[in-house]
Amino acid sequence: MTITFNELKAKILRVLGDTVVPGTSGGEPTRGDTFDADLLKDGVHAALDAITIRRWKPSSMDVDGGASSEDLPEDIIDVEAVLDITQNIFLERVSMQATHGLSQGFYLYPSGTITFTSVLGDDGATVYYSAYWAKPEDDEETLETPDIATAALTMFAASYCLLNSASQASSIRQFGTKVDSGKPTDNPLEQSSTYFMKRFEIELQRIPPSQKGMSI
Repeated sequence: MTITFNELKAKILRVLGDTVVPGTSGGEPTRGDTFDADLLKDGVHAALDAITIRRWKPSSMDVDGGASSEDLPEDIIDVEAVLDITQNIFLERVSMQATHGLSQGFYLYPSGTITFTSVLGDDGATVYYSAYWAKPEDDEETLETPDIATAALTMFAASYCLLNSASQASSIRQFGTKVDSGKPTDNPLEQSSTYFMKRFEIELQRIPPSQKGMSI
């Protein structure tokens, strides 16, 4: 089972109690009466980044033989392992310390680059890395995340959308002067956003975590 960007936005809107306004054939994206398409997209994109603390996208890249360094992909979080194909061994991640001897391996320096302590053999290497999930732009795009992450994504995005509304409401709420209007600092939207964030944290714990150093 997979879920599209459009289907996820509809889930978020239903959780928020908003009306789902379907996209049009002319290209207008799905939105709500209260929460617009751009805010929903921002919320989903932020949620996709947020779940990587528990479950990231496993990816890999090939490095040609004879290379001494290689640019890393833009979606990288961290290098998990490097397989030297010529020698059929995993290379050590070298510690950049004065007291540490230079061994056969790799280090991540400068930023966005993997550097090898010796030139790779003819067969090159495979770099296994953790990556951010791709962020959808079109309603019909299918999310890369596993289905078990859908609830967490929904809760985080709902919290994100409410926080935006709460920040707008707070600037208006300070002018409330009625006796029954509560304290000027009261903000039900902020409280609801906090509630959804707590639900996100609960759902996040239900996702089997990615293991450091695992290539698959």
